[in-house]
Amino acid sequence: MANDICVRLGRRIRVLRTKRGWTQQQLADMAAIGRVHVSELENGRREAGPRVLDTLAASFNITASELLKDHRYDTSAMRWQAGLDCLWWQSWKQLRRAEHLMRGVAEQERVEG
Repeated sequence: MANDICVRLGRRIRVLRTKRGWTQQQLADMAAIGRVHVSELENGRREAGPRVLDTLAASFNITASELLKDHRYDTSAMRWQAGLDCLWWQSWKQLRRAEHLMRGVAEQERVEG
């Protein structure tokens, strides 16, 4: 299982590095680790300790938590959040509509009363 985690982290590091157009050496220089270390991390052959995770995350300008995040489920998580946002917005609109109607009724009662 630890190896699976190392492989996923390695893929994540490689994706972040290549998206930025960096070589392994450039990332290694920014993170103050060796190029071979980066290669072994990317290939899942080496575990990253807390200091290495922190320096790698800082190199990518993200948090260590974001670096470790498993992005396989992001799409469904974003859909879930979008659904919640939509429900919240609909509820808020209904609440505002009800509040507006109640103000109208209260105003009408005040005028008639």
